[in-house]
Amino acid sequence: MILTKFYIPITVLQENFPPEIGSLTKLEYLDVEMNRFEGALPPEIGNLEDLKVLIIAKNFFEGELPAEVGNLLDLRQLVASDNLFSGQIPEDVTNLRKLDQLNLHNNLLSGAIPESIGNLEDLTILTLSNNRRRDSDGISGELPEGLGQLSNLVQFDVSINSISGEIPAALGECANLGILNLQDNSMSGDVPAELGSLSFLTSMNLRTNDLEGEVPDALCSIEPPVVIEVDCTVTCTAGCCTDYDC
Repeated sequence: MILTKFYIPITVLQENFPPEIGSLTKLEYLDVEMNRFEGALPPEIGNLEDLKVLIIAKNFFEGELPAEVGNLLDLRQLVASDNLFSGQIPEDVTNLRKLDQLNLHNNLLSGAIPESIGNLEDLTILTLSNNRRRDSDGISGELPEGLGQLSNLVQFDVSINSISGEIPAALGECANLGILNLQDNSMSGDVPAELGSLSFLTSMNLRTNDLEGEVPDALCSIEPPVVIEVDCTVTCTAGCCTDYDC
């Protein structure tokens, strides 16, 4: 019998993840969410070249995400949120061109988002929020222009990090974007008019940055109304923004 699905329910296991997992080369689904695995994710994970779903959220994994994850060319979902991963998002992750969901929320990641993130053209959910915690400054640098290549992106959340620079006008090319959360970073400059092209937007949070300019009028006429949250340094048409008492 060939094992294609491996799931460990919630347990009190507190040990390193076994490198022997790499011998299950026909595995397509691996879910160990909400356990107590600790230590590094073994590089042998890269041997699972048939894997389509990798869910390792809510454990105590630490160290860097192994570059060998980039070998999982059939992967559709990579959910590694709520761990202690540190270091940069490995460039190798952007080899995963079939990836639909990338969730690295609530880790200790740092450094810039790879410019080659634009390779992930099937991506619909990109969640990189809340990496600025404990001793980590979180994800930093400027948002890459390559984000504009993610035409299928529906949700982008990079809140509670240390992103700097301006909001790239290229984000306006993410035609299917519904949720945009850039809250609590160090971004500056004007809100780009190109965001007015996001006709499927339902929620946009730009609060707790150093942004200026104005919310594009086109976003204020979308039905149903978009939930828009900005600081008072950004001009917003009356009635368009949530809790905008400026």
